[in-house]
Amino acid sequence: MRWIALSYKQSRNPREVKSQFDANSLFELAAHYSPVVCWRQDQHHEYVGWLVEVQSSFRLFGGAQALLSQLWESTEEFSGELQLANHHTATGAWWLGKCAPARNLDDFLAMLNFNENSLLALPISVLDCDVKLQTTWRQCGFGRIGDLWRLPRDGFLKRFGAQALAELDSGFGLQNKLAIATAPHEPADTFEQEKELPFHSDRLDLIEHHAQALLEAVCNWLKQQKHGTRELHWAFVHAHGEEVLRLRSAQATDCIDTWKRLLHHQLGRMQFDDDIRNLRVQCMHSELLPNVNRSFLPDPAEGTRNWNNTCDVLRAR
Repeated sequence: MRWIALSYKQSRNPREVKSQFDANSLFELAAHYSPVVCWRQDQHHEYVGWLVEVQSSFRLFGGAQALLSQLWESTEEFSGELQLANHHTATGAWWLGKCAPARNLDDFLAMLNFNENSLLALPISVLDCDVKLQTTWRQCGFGRIGDLWRLPRDGFLKRFGAQALAELDSGFGLQNKLAIATAPHEPADTFEQEKELPFHSDRLDLIEHHAQALLEAVCNWLKQQKHGTRELHWAFVHAHGEEVLRLRSAQATDCIDTWKRLLHHQLGRMQFDDDIRNLRVQCMHSELLPNVNRSFLPDPAEGTRNWNNTCDVLRAR
């Protein structure tokens, strides 16, 4: 197997500037390369990120080096914060990402040839263990993972506990029931996002402009799941309450152009008695979209889809 770690260090000071990306945007990037994307977070919440199993995707992308090269290029916008590493175990990749991440594409590709020796040389600080336990190891003269790995298992288990042994075992690919599970992340079944306007206004054109950013977010979420929806719930929040709009489509769709068109027509009919402060969109129900095989011959169903779009526009107007 081949795992890729996409990790970053969380700020402990809430006053510091927020990271330029969030976990959801990073998940969307990782899910492009594999259906197996697992969330990982250290006990003390210092390092967080995603573990991606890409062995099954090598053939689709033209081989291991081609996939790693493409992923490296796609993460350039996160440079300076995101730490990348790969290894044949998930925990091994996580350790490397924390302590010895790839500095460039050549380093990232070279990790394909890493073996157990590359992990034995890492400092014990990469282990996701209690701080007091790591202090004890240093007092005993243990500075590298290799120092711990060479200890007798029974003695290690008795003195340092089962959880620390499970962390070591998972890094070297040994089965251990107490090891951190790498269960694939399942996106939420519903979508909700709110946006505060940089102004308070009842101008429909300005409100529509900022509402389109929320539309892009919900459509990206639908595309990620290969789902579509027939209804979006909108709320336009002002000082004395909120105005509600239910945007409906005759067929389930994830097409942003369709939803922008419907929003434009229905929003043009609304009147606000107070300045709008916040926008909120909810997608409470979605359904799996069928796979469409395009053909160079005329599609008999195309006329039906066009008719549905026409009905949507007429209803919105």
